[in-house]
Amino acid sequence: MSRYIIIGRESLISKKLCSVLGENSVLIGSEAALNFKYIEGDRIVYISGYMIGKTVEEYSQFELNQSWQINTLRPVQIVKRLNKRVSSFTFCYLSTESIVKGSYDDVYFLTKTASTRFIEEFRLSSPNSRIFCIAPSTID
Repeated sequence: MSRYIIIGRESLISKKLCSVLGENSVLIGSEAALNFKYIEGDRIVYISGYMIGKTVEEYSQFELNQSWQINTLRPVQIVKRLNKRVSSFTFCYLSTESIVKGSYDDVYFLTKTASTRFIEEFRLSSPNSRIFCIAPSTID
């Protein structure tokens, strides 16, 4: 039976999803996900996100780095590592409709757009795995 690996330890959505999936799910943070021991057939849901609601001019260098790490770099690293370690997996990336409509938080919009585009392209070269993005209209 497949395991569900939910990445996004602080997210209310992640916690709820784990409670629905029960004992067949594992909840971890995005940093821990980099070195997690994935197995064949794992189903990974990446829910981590970093948005602070500022314009690009208002972001500090630390905040820019955090947004890049959590919204773009980590999901890309996880997908690439998964692809090297197991031959088939499912990776669902929770994106945002901001990539189409734009956002008042420019950095969030840019980082989510970059990771979504990467996933859309990468899945074409990984035919044995299911890699996709979903973008709900509203996240509480």
